[in-house]
Amino acid sequence: MPPKKLDPKDFRFLERKGEQLAKRSGDINGIDFLIDGCEDCQIIILDHVAQIFIDYCKRCTIVIGAVASSAFIRNCENCRIKVICGQLRTRDCVDCDLLVQVPGQPIIESSKGMRFGPVLTAYPDCEKHLEEAGLRKRFESDSGRCQWTKIYDFSPSNPPGGNHWSALSRAEAREVAVVLAQPDEVPLLLPRDPFLEGEEEEAGGEVKAKCMEDAAGSSASSVSIEEASSCSLADGGFGGKVREVRAGLRGGSAGVVAAVRKALVEEDASDGVVWLVALGSAIPNAAAATVELETGGGVRISCVQTGLLQGSRPQLRVACRRSAP
Repeated sequence: MPPKKLDPKDFRFLERKGEQLAKRSGDINGIDFLIDGCEDCQIIILDHVAQIFIDYCKRCTIVIGAVASSAFIRNCENCRIKVICGQLRTRDCVDCDLLVQVPGQPIIESSKGMRFGPVLTAYPDCEKHLEEAGLRKRFESDSGRCQWTKIYDFSPSNPPGGNHWSALSRAEAREVAVVLAQPDEVPLLLPRDPFLEGEEEEAGGEVKAKCMEDAAGSSASSVSIEEASSCSLADGGFGGKVREVRAGLRGGSAGVVAAVRKALVEEDASDGVVWLVALGSAIPNAAAATVELETGGGVRISCVQTGLLQGSRPQLRVACRRSAP
């Protein structure tokens, strides 16, 4: 039986006004997609695509999954966009907020009032779509770090007067992330620039998603992961005292959150860091707990590390600090 003929209408949203529009996993499956002339819409594309064109949109919120090659954003105004792609190019855009994960530098041209931040969390199928789009290997290469604080401006004198782009603060990026969040999102652990106000606290200036040794020198490869617990740990390079909370399989993310909060309020952790550590099958609990800690108040995530221990066992480490009151 010949393959089903594709209908071009299934791969575009054109001239839509005030609608909620969605494509889910498997709807696009690596084909190009077009969003053109939409206004006041909420648009989500939770699938992997070859490339995407976003043209002449106004006041839209747009979430794009894994784009294998380029995401072109042109002639858009007052939009909020979240995208993971192989290349990002904007042209003739005004006053847009973009959360991006792209290997290297995002590119702007003839645009102004553009504000950039990193993609902090992603929808549950994103990891699978990164693999299908071929992006995972690109992000983990030597040149794969997302340089979202170092935008390449093709037209530095056009439009005149400057104010072409700026980097979002941590608080501003989180506000945009809340608007663009999807259900059951998990932290996106890919190499990127740190926030400008937190370089000294983010693992020496970047978040790394690659094989690494245990940053604090502990025997994490042999810890028990039966239940969440806390134990003393030597200074992990952050200054002050450090504790470690080991994520477990029982009790879900709520148990992990409770253990981290308990460790943070103890007297000997008041000036230091609590490391949330998870191995293997305990990582989903820890990832969910990280999101809950970030959104629940009172805790600031200052560093995320991932890697493989001996025996190729995956490890997640999250540095948690108290937030300022």
